[in-house]
Amino acid sequence: MTETEDSAAETDAAPIPDAAAGHAGNDGTSPAGEIQDEAAANAEAAGGTGLPDDGTVLLKRIDAALESFHSRAQHYEETNRLLHSRIESLQSDQVRVLLKPVFERLATLQAQAADAAADARDRDPSSAGDFDFFAISIDELLALYDVEPVGAAPGIAFDSRLHHGARIVPTADPELDGRIQRVQRQGYKYAGADRVMLPARVSVYRHTAPDPAPEAVPDSEQTIS
Repeated sequence: MTETEDSAAETDAAPIPDAAAGHAGNDGTSPAGEIQDEAAANAEAAGGTGLPDDGTVLLKRIDAALESFHSRAQHYEETNRLLHSRIESLQSDQVRVLLKPVFERLATLQAQAADAAADARDRDPSSAGDFDFFAISIDELLALYDVEPVGAAPGIAFDSRLHHGARIVPTADPELDGRIQRVQRQGYKYAGADRVMLPARVSVYRHTAPDPAPEAVPDSEQTIS
């Protein structure tokens, strides 16, 4: 074999370089690797962690669903509490409406017992003590239903929000004007309520100026019959 033929045979037997290897960079990195590295760098720059992770995405969705569920559950619990409170309030109002005639009758009995005690205090102190005990017991019974007296008493100022003026008592003393002369029946209201359930029935002083004294007639003007 000639020298020319040997050179041709060696040329045919030499391996053909890979296309990707032929385009490798100076640092030995292939173009495909560069593309992947660039994509990862872009994802990290955008706030990601590289290529998407299906497990991480699923966990985030589960966390969001749980947070939404807890929020709805808290809303439902609050609504349930409000409804329960409203039902209790309506039931309480209904009971009070049904018992109001009973409370009015008890208030009348309390007033009668207090009057009887006052009348018997000078004649029979023992009976007066019994009537006082009965009147106090009625107040304690009403207190069990959160019903308390308005505190009407002789000498205090009349208040139309708490008292009902059943009788006017004339007085010449201007300092007594508009003050309670006598409590005919104590008033009551529910504890914490702004309005009274049963206004106190009272007698109220009203100042009236005394009639002017007749003018004296001079002696010189008197006629002698």
